[in-house]
Amino acid sequence: MRKTATMILCLVLAGATLVAQEAPFQAPPRIIDVHMHIWKPLAKDSADPLRTAFTRWRVKKIIASGPIRLALQLRDVAPDVIIAGAVFTESERLPPVKELHSLFRSGQLGLLGEIDAQYAGVRLDAHWLEPYWATAEALDIPAAVHTGFGQPGTAYDRCCPLFRAALGNPLYLEEALVRHPKLRVYLMHAGWPFLAETKAMLQLYPQVYVDLASFAFNPGIPRAEFYGYLQELLRAGFGRRIMFGSGLSPEDWVQDISQAIRLIEEAPFLTAEQKDDIFYGNAARFFRLPVQ
Repeated sequence: MRKTATMILCLVLAGATLVAQEAPFQAPPRIIDVHMHIWKPLAKDSADPLRTAFTRWRVKKIIASGPIRLALQLRDVAPDVIIAGAVFTESERLPPVKELHSLFRSGQLGLLGEIDAQYAGVRLDAHWLEPYWATAEALDIPAAVHTGFGQPGTAYDRCCPLFRAALGNPLYLEEALVRHPKLRVYLMHAGWPFLAETKAMLQLYPQVYVDLASFAFNPGIPRAEFYGYLQELLRAGFGRRIMFGSGLSPEDWVQDISQAIRLIEEAPFLTAEQKDDIFYGNAARFFRLPVQ
């Protein structure tokens, strides 16, 4: 299903690219992309185009998750830019806590996640996840959790028969946050369509942020819906807790990142300061990065 979703995304963005060529726009002054995926080994000739694209789009950091061996391979392409994370999903389990602890301590990994529990039919408050939350809190490692939605038909796909819409509810993370008050977490996809629940989590837990990846590109979700959801988060006072994420794989990033950026740049209700917060400032604060 993930491959199908990527193909759909590419088709949607390819069409948009034709329009984009007629109306070029300037890159933001600085970007942190908090949501990249890697699911297959990098092509031999992919490193240089990636590094060139990072420079072109003034990217300061990228947070990339996947199977550990692949995430570390990607990190090696640009170790000063990429922070690697260990994914949990329907086809990939987290390593033993002791092993993950060592990877965090050594600096090879800098993220717990993406935690794709929804795809595996697992609630975010599952008991076996507890030592992983505890380890991330103890080492001050941020965590990223999938929330919200999947592509249409995900539960019927042979990859993910345990996927359920209800499991995307951000409220399932609440008990972990109560037990671990210093755990920094961001809700991927900003919890869409669980707007009220996402607001509740942001209001009660100041260490929770959100990213805007993927649901903005879903062909079943109109741009007006994305903009409306983003406006609701801003209206609720959470403008400094929203982070930019592309949701792209490395092979798609070079070609399609412009469309992810354009979606924010063209939002008519965002001020220049709000755009800079989304593209850079909020993530720099969340990940405790030096301001560049």
